[in-house]
Amino acid sequence: GVCRVLRNGRVRVLELPGARHLSGDVFKRLMAAIKQSASTLESLNLDRCGLTLADVHELAAVLPELKRLRELRLPNNDLGDAGVIALAPVLAVMASMEALSFANNR
Repeated sequence: GVCRVLRNGRVRVLELPGARHLSGDVFKRLMAAIKQSASTLESLNLDRCGLTLADVHELAAVLPELKRLRELRLPNNDLGDAGVIALAPVLAVMASMEALSFANNR
């Protein structure tokens, strides 16, 4: 699956729009795999993945490891204002970040 590819490859772009099954334990496993490929990941698209505030905390723990991440897309999830606020301190220190999307979060 995706986690095995992340662990074994040099993934630069990860697009998982509409993968609603990613929340919870599955998302935790994905974040662990992303952390292992942190040196190469430049773009992460998690549009319409059903992510919640709890998932944001997992993402926030991994983001500092993603030194080359230039684009983060999280639209159409269930992050709410609290989720975006929780990510703000981490995103503020990510020098490589060029594009963010949080549109249509509830």
